[in-house]
Amino acid sequence: MKKISTGINPTFVRKWTVEEAIREVIQNYLDSKSEFDCKGEIKLVNGKAIVRDFGPGIEMRHLALGISEKSDEAIGRFGKGLKQALLVLTREDRNPIIYSNGIKIEPTIEWNEDFETEIMHLNVSEAKGSAKKIKGTWIEFDCQEYELETAKSYFVVFLRGDMVKLTPELSLPGGSVYVNGSWVGSVENAMFSYHLNHDQGDKVMSSDRDMINKDALDQVAARIFAKVRSKKVVDMIISNLINSDETLKWETQVGFNRYASTDADLNFWKKAFYRVAGEHAVIGDLLADEASYRGYDVVTIYSGWFTDCLKYCGVKTASQVLSESKENVIEEVYPEGLMDIQKENYYKAIEAIEKLYADPGEVRLGVDLNAKAGIPKDRGTSYGMYLREDDVIYLRADLLFSFTDTLHTLLHEVVHKITGFHDQTAEYERALLDVSVKIITENFDEFK
Repeated sequence: MKKISTGINPTFVRKWTVEEAIREVIQNYLDSKSEFDCKGEIKLVNGKAIVRDFGPGIEMRHLALGISEKSDEAIGRFGKGLKQALLVLTREDRNPIIYSNGIKIEPTIEWNEDFETEIMHLNVSEAKGSAKKIKGTWIEFDCQEYELETAKSYFVVFLRGDMVKLTPELSLPGGSVYVNGSWVGSVENAMFSYHLNHDQGDKVMSSDRDMINKDALDQVAARIFAKVRSKKVVDMIISNLINSDETLKWETQVGFNRYASTDADLNFWKKAFYRVAGEHAVIGDLLADEASYRGYDVVTIYSGWFTDCLKYCGVKTASQVLSESKENVIEEVYPEGLMDIQKENYYKAIEAIEKLYADPGEVRLGVDLNAKAGIPKDRGTSYGMYLREDDVIYLRADLLFSFTDTLHTLLHEVVHKITGFHDQTAEYERALLDVSVKIITENFDEFK
């Protein structure tokens, strides 16, 4: 028998559980099946787990720490997982044994005079009896069923019934991070689980898979969302963004890497926003109340980063839609083209307001004021507006069939002109009330 000193102290990976050690054994099993396209089995017999593959088996060099001949697609590529697993299983008295290529490998923890401490040794001997004929790699150890099932749950291949894949990189339920199909960590309050390749995984996880670099994961996830092509994924994120009753998920703070996005990628997010929030939705800002008054669905987004991302995609803000409406042209109607009743109401309303309150100034007429007023066509009708930049009040021509409606709308716009206050503000409502009180008190002696 040959006794090989590994130089590994029993306190190495001290926080690892038995389940995590078994995970490493299963990982090697899965890698062998994938790398060499061979069969294998995992079973529990009389309290002993047997993890076996029919690959080429273990060579002595593979027992050295850091040796790995696996491809980038393998789950374990650092050359130490199996050695760590043997250490933990031995430390926890699970009696691990490896049979491969006619040899038996049995780890023990013993005092070492050279190191003056306990270390793990690998006792290598010739396999006896039927064990000598074992093809591939056979690893056995004492184990309970729940420990084996917990270890298997680290791998996507065993979770097919409990996992819904949305894209190659994203799945439900959320909260887990996998690299090459192996669980490496969790993300608190995440909407999705993440399936990363080896390049992404190298940035995100430590070699011992006991720590996730959250900043690196943020960057990886942002690039995933930059290229995502799943309506369900983007709809879920946007629904969470605009629903104030829900707790914001981790993804809403990550956003997407807009600089890694093509025009098509950005358009995909833009369409998703209007699909979820509605065709008349706008992002709320200082003019949110004004936009709401004009018929837009104002959406408050509680993520500054995602707000910037959506604006970059072309999603409009409240201020933007109202500003853009000013560029629209009004098709005008001239007083001489009106019917007699319209003319009468037009001039009478101007005269009444000038006498009782203030000079309306220039009052023009238009066929349709919605576009100029920034009101969606199917969200009501604008019957009047004051354009401060031109110092002109516009009335919709068909309003003039009613003197009361004409007087009401014209007074509304003159108050805007005189006070400078916007609709839906307390200041404007107060100013309109002051006008009414002024007219009453100045024209009825008993109230003076």
